[in-house]
Amino acid sequence: PFDDYLTKPVTPAQIVEVVERALGAEIPAGVHAAAVVDESHRLAGLRLLVVEDNALNRQVAAELLLAQGAQVELAEGGLEGVERVLSGAPLDVVIMDMQMPDIDGLEATRRIRADGRFRTLPILAMTANASHTDRDACLAAGMDDHIGKPIDLELLVARLRRLTGQEVSVAPAAAPVVEDRQVEPLSIVLRRFGGDARLFGSLLERFAEDSAGLLERLAQAWHTADSEAAVAVLHSLKGSAGTMGAQRLAARAAEGERAGKAGAGVPTEVAVELTTLRQLLDEALGELRGALAEVLPPPVIAETTAATPTDTQVDWRARLNELEELLSQGNLDALALIAELPVHCRAEAQVRYDLLRAQVETLDFAAALTTLPDLKEAL
Repeated sequence: PFDDYLTKPVTPAQIVEVVERALGAEIPAGVHAAAVVDESHRLAGLRLLVVEDNALNRQVAAELLLAQGAQVELAEGGLEGVERVLSGAPLDVVIMDMQMPDIDGLEATRRIRADGRFRTLPILAMTANASHTDRDACLAAGMDDHIGKPIDLELLVARLRRLTGQEVSVAPAAAPVVEDRQVEPLSIVLRRFGGDARLFGSLLERFAEDSAGLLERLAQAWHTADSEAAVAVLHSLKGSAGTMGAQRLAARAAEGERAGKAGAGVPTEVAVELTTLRQLLDEALGELRGALAEVLPPPVIAETTAATPTDTQVDWRARLNELEELLSQGNLDALALIAELPVHCRAEAQVRYDLLRAQVETLDFAAALTTLPDLKEAL
C-alpha cells in the first residue's frame, strides 16, 4: 500500500528525494534544492562536487558545505573530477579549481561540456587569480561563474544559490581590504569558516602539520633541482596559507611559485629561503593560535585523543564494515562508533575520512555510504 519508504534517521535531502519519487515527476537538477527545511541550512538538498588538488582546501570546503546542508563529493584533480561528473550520480553544481597538476579547470570544463548531457550543468570556477582576464577565460571555457580564493563562505553560498535558481535577496558585502601584515585579523579569517572558531581551530593544527610536510618536500625538490615539483609544492602552500589567513607566508610562496614558473630554477640560497618560509609559518601559527585563544577556551584548541585508540591500533577494515552495516540500517549507534575511532588515519586517506566523520555526525547516512568505498580503498 506504500509508494516509498524512509530509513531513520531522516535528513531533509532524503525527504525531498522520496517525495519527488512519490510524485513521479522528473525534477530538473537544482529544483529540489528550493525545498529548504532548515533556514540555517541554505544549501539543503544540493549535490555538489568539489574539484580541488589542495587537501586542506578540500577539507575546508567539505566541512563548510556540509554544515550548510549540502551533499558533498570530492575529487582530487581535474581528471578525477571529469570522471565523477560523466559517470557518477547527478549533480547540481561543480565547484572547480583552476590550477591543478593533471589538467586545469579550463580543460576539465571543456571535457565536461563536450558531453551533451552536461552542457547546462552549473560549474563555478575558483582561483587565487580574480582578474578580468581570468574571469573571461573561465566563461570562454564554459564555466558559469567565478569566485576568488581564499573562499568567503557567504559569497560562495550566494553564488551557489544563484546558480541553482534560488533567490538571493541581498548580495554579501565585499571582503574588507587587509593591509600587509603577518596574518589577517581573526574576524576576517573566520568569515571563511562561517564564524565557526572551533572548526578553524581544528583545521589550524592540520595546517601546521601539513605545512611542515610541504616544506620538507620543498627542500627535497630544491636539493634535487626538481623545479616542477617545487612549483607544485609552493602552489599548495600558497593555497593553504591563504585559506588559513597566513598572509605573508602565502605571499612568499606565491613569489617562489611565480619564479619557478618563469624558469628561475633553484634559489641561490636554498637554506636561507627555507628558513624564511619556516619562520613565516611559525610566526603565523603563533599569532593565529594567540588570537584563537581569546575566542575559545584552551581545552578546545588543545584537544587530545588519549581516550581513543591510535591509527595503528585500529582494524580499519573491520570497523568500517561494522560502520557500513549500521549506516545501511539507519542505526544511530553509528554515531557512537565513529566517536570511538581516532580522528586521524593514514595521511593519504585523511580528507575522505574527515568527510565521512562529518557526514555521519550530521546524520547524512546516505552520503556517508557513498564515501565509505573510496575510504576503504585509500586505507
